[in-house]
Amino acid sequence: MYPPLTSKQFSPGIGADFWLLGIGFIEISAIAGAIELIIGILFTRAPGMTLSKMPVFAWAVLVSALMIIFAFPAVIAATTLLELERAFDWPFFDPQRGGDPLLWQHLFWFFGHPEVYIIFLPAAGMVSMIVPAMAGTPLVGQRAVVAALIGVGVVSFLLWIHHMFTSGVGMVALLLTSVASFVVAIPSGLQIFAWIATFWSGRVRLNSPTLFLLGFHFIFVLGGLTGVMVAVLPFDWQAHDSYFIVAHLHYVLMGGMVFPVFAALYYWFPVFNGAQLSERLGRWAFGLMFVGFHLAFFPMHISGLLGMPRRVYTYSGDLGWNLLNLLSTIGAFILAAGVLLFLVDAIRALAFKSGGDNDNPWRAGTLEWLPSRDYGVRSIPEVRGTEPLWDNPALAQEVEQGRWWLPGTVFGGRETLVTEVRSAWPVQLLRLPTDGWEPLLAAIGTAGFFLLLTVEWVATAFAFGVGAVAAMVMWTWQLDRAAPTDQARVGKGVFLPTQPVGRRAHSWWATFILGSWIARSLRRSSTATSISRWPCRSALPPVLRFPQANGVPPTWRWCLPARR
Repeated sequence: MYPPLTSKQFSPGIGADFWLLGIGFIEISAIAGAIELIIGILFTRAPGMTLSKMPVFAWAVLVSALMIIFAFPAVIAATTLLELERAFDWPFFDPQRGGDPLLWQHLFWFFGHPEVYIIFLPAAGMVSMIVPAMAGTPLVGQRAVVAALIGVGVVSFLLWIHHMFTSGVGMVALLLTSVASFVVAIPSGLQIFAWIATFWSGRVRLNSPTLFLLGFHFIFVLGGLTGVMVAVLPFDWQAHDSYFIVAHLHYVLMGGMVFPVFAALYYWFPVFNGAQLSERLGRWAFGLMFVGFHLAFFPMHISGLLGMPRRVYTYSGDLGWNLLNLLSTIGAFILAAGVLLFLVDAIRALAFKSGGDNDNPWRAGTLEWLPSRDYGVRSIPEVRGTEPLWDNPALAQEVEQGRWWLPGTVFGGRETLVTEVRSAWPVQLLRLPTDGWEPLLAAIGTAGFFLLLTVEWVATAFAFGVGAVAAMVMWTWQLDRAAPTDQARVGKGVFLPTQPVGRRAHSWWATFILGSWIARSLRRSSTATSISRWPCRSALPPVLRFPQANGVPPTWRWCLPARR
């Protein structure tokens, strides 16, 4: 979707418009989800679960959600500007009329590179939860791992030019981004060493989750090494847009996300309906996926260094790439066979096992292994450590007997506790929304409004829009219902308010975060619209300019803001 290929001249149909609309909605929905996650993690933890006792996975999701809030406005601004250019012929990215194609790259990659870590960090949080259970010992250096998660999130915002080393940006920007690309390896490596140390200090059970974790370690470290290689400017100038980058990307994302997710599926599947996936089939699935992955993607390093470019669907047969690509094709089928084997096993476990309580087959120490059934836990326990089920082996029975907080619903609906951010002490009873048609109808109406406007069905589009507004009003009307009483008993002699006021209300904080995001989006959009009016100056010395890099004409250099 890089301009100018996405202009009306080269993409005259409405396919690009649908794509831009879809991307905008996906990012907005992700931001809405991120706000929900931030508020939920900070304000609805179990009593006593201070930030230092919070599971690493919750920390990883919190950091990822905050990154979404900061990164996604850039791509929303980019897609909005591109759609305005296509719909109204405004020249944001047209160099012949004062626009700048590299503006798209800056906006897109300011989202795109943090997005890599938004994908990786939750997977890293899963690994930090599974490794202690498989090793039978607490995570080594948990506070350092949390600090590393935060460090990765912060440094990732300095890396967007990492994808633009051959676009002709200034040497200072290139050098700073190159340094940041090396620096981000430090907190990532810290987590790797913490997981290895945890395995080393415990007694490891070599089962399916452990195998996928070991495969993750091996693949992700190799991907990290090639990441450091492409952070070296002269090497990146040679390998950019080649199959070497394709190999690096898959080693990082497949190793950094897919293998941890499969470990998590085997690990947490019993939480879903009490069933375990087959250990025998799990080992076969891992073997096929691990071998298939390396056979599919390792040859791409070599073919890339031999000159094979990305994004080509055919090439001459005498370039020396045939055998390497054949091996990659065979590896892809072997990898797919491993995924298919997992799906068959998952369908078997879902079809032949009725729902029920999990019996914590891994003897893990975290709260998701409490008996929960359909309604959630019988009572909300008070947390005194990072591994509550190890700290108190009888905690599961005590929770099921209702001996802790909120042993029954006060008003007969879905309820939980709001806790103070730092001390995690209960401060309010929160009534949660129930199932209903209104959110679904609001979503259908909203999607129909914008999609139908794209094809110029104006009357039908506005009918969908009116329906969406009506559904939203009905939904919020139900959510705003008053509680029967102002106080609720949540424990022995403990009464909490049921009507949130001011900063105690979740909606207050959600609105605050949303308002901050809107202000940031507007500021970024206004900066983008004025950036083409800045006078241009070449940022590279003559010997370092790339006038024809990747086929980009020399007039399409990035314009830096001059002193006004």
